[in-house]
Amino acid sequence: MRKFFVLLCLLFPAFSWAQDDVYFKAMQDELARTQKQLRIPNAPRPYFTAYWLTKTKGVIYESLWGELTVSSTDVSDDWLLMGRVHMVVGDKKENSHGFLHSHYYYIPNEVFKIGDGYDAVRLGLWGITDAEYREMVEIFAQKQAFMRQKNLADKSSDFAPAKQGSFLEPQPQWEELDYAYYEDLTKALSAEAKKYPNLEEASAGVRVLLSMLWYVNSQGGKMRLNTTWKNVFLQAQIRNKDGIKQRPMAQWMYTLEELPSKEELLQKANAFYKWVSEGYSAKKATPYIGPVLFKPAAAQEMINSLFVSNVSNTKPLLQEEGEDLSAGGFKDKIGQRVFAQQFTVEDKPLLREYKGVSLAGFAPIDAEGVPAENLLLVSNGKLLDLPFSRSLTQGRKKSNGHARVSYRQRPRAGITNLFVTPQDPLSQQELEQKLLDRCRELDLEYGYIVEMMPNAKQDLPNITRVYVKDGRKEQVYGAKLENFTSRSLRDILAAGDDETIFNFSEDSDPAHAIIVPSLLVDEVELVPTGKHPDRKPFVSKP
Repeated sequence: MRKFFVLLCLLFPAFSWAQDDVYFKAMQDELARTQKQLRIPNAPRPYFTAYWLTKTKGVIYESLWGELTVSSTDVSDDWLLMGRVHMVVGDKKENSHGFLHSHYYYIPNEVFKIGDGYDAVRLGLWGITDAEYREMVEIFAQKQAFMRQKNLADKSSDFAPAKQGSFLEPQPQWEELDYAYYEDLTKALSAEAKKYPNLEEASAGVRVLLSMLWYVNSQGGKMRLNTTWKNVFLQAQIRNKDGIKQRPMAQWMYTLEELPSKEELLQKANAFYKWVSEGYSAKKATPYIGPVLFKPAAAQEMINSLFVSNVSNTKPLLQEEGEDLSAGGFKDKIGQRVFAQQFTVEDKPLLREYKGVSLAGFAPIDAEGVPAENLLLVSNGKLLDLPFSRSLTQGRKKSNGHARVSYRQRPRAGITNLFVTPQDPLSQQELEQKLLDRCRELDLEYGYIVEMMPNAKQDLPNITRVYVKDGRKEQVYGAKLENFTSRSLRDILAAGDDETIFNFSEDSDPAHAIIVPSLLVDEVELVPTGKHPDRKPFVSKP
């Protein structure tokens, strides 16, 4: 039914839901004026202009040891309108797109708060459009001078023409926010930590953000999309027996569906605080090279850091200083093996939900107005395709609708809903047994299991050492990954049957989802960190 709904919205862009929408009217009227009238003498005119308008309202609660520290009464709970503009000046052959000027960040101009009405929306957009145009005219001139100076031979398009699409979702009947329930839930979540005396600090938070997005551009692209978010997060601090402090965090993000029940969330909180508390007796890490089992929460970060970063930003930005280090490392590897042979990797922007869970990366229209396409990126370990925006590399004919935008980035190619699928998944018992068997083959005394990995470049939270002889487990602290590169994707021995959905809201990265199981990697190098013990408190915890 949802697929039919998406198709209906794409086929009938002038659907009646767009009628009488004051935001669309204000955006389109200001857009028409911009394209027709905005001009600096002897400077290029706007070639493409896009507006985003986001309307949000939410609750924020945070608690410490069961007591409230932040509540929605501390912030305004009125509806908030925020605007964003992205402009390209010049024409389809010579334009301002894809160039990083040394005086500017590569981010769109924004206005944080706009009044809720036709005139107020137009005034807010007018202000940021004026600033955007001035910036783009300067960037255009600098880009042309840079290309002449460097005598660049690359004739691929920085902003290719593309068919535009439309997706108009009806505005929902917003739920009545139950402030008392969310406050009680937040306090109850952090209160679970009182069961564990080893914890020095324990906090919890619940954020619910009702949100709707309007998008329109000067070439006919148009979208209205429900982008509601619900987020539960926990954090705990422990000082282990050796005096080393750790402060791991866990979070769960949901989009359109309701939060899990209070009972289910309390179980998650209890499991998290118990795991952190058990780290009190953890042993210090020693150097290790061998197989490591990454459970889903750690596997998604592995995929994010080693795969997603390499298939994103497929065309490097031209820049005045140095090369574009944010460009994906797989941009020239189509046809090569980049993954273990037994895996398929797909990106599915047209999928709204999976196994009853709404996906954060749903994007039927991309950030440049182009209808999105589902992509088969990897098959049998071989890279077959890449996400592309309207910035193309040589040999590429057109965008595949994967321009992604965030408040820290103008539209660039990226993923939406990424599925990592093994051919023959193993049960958790089989996967751990394969870890031990491989350690035995390599004459290793033990192997490791990594439960979570907030960032592959930082120290790992406590990891689990599993002994080959008897399967005994113990926690280990103070380890970090060394030489952790995309080679590890080719070294995956097996995957679990515990496929898990991870949603991420727009932050420094565009909103997206990663769907991945546990991954057993054949060779991982772990080294001890150089962290020293912290001074113990003079008086014990009350």
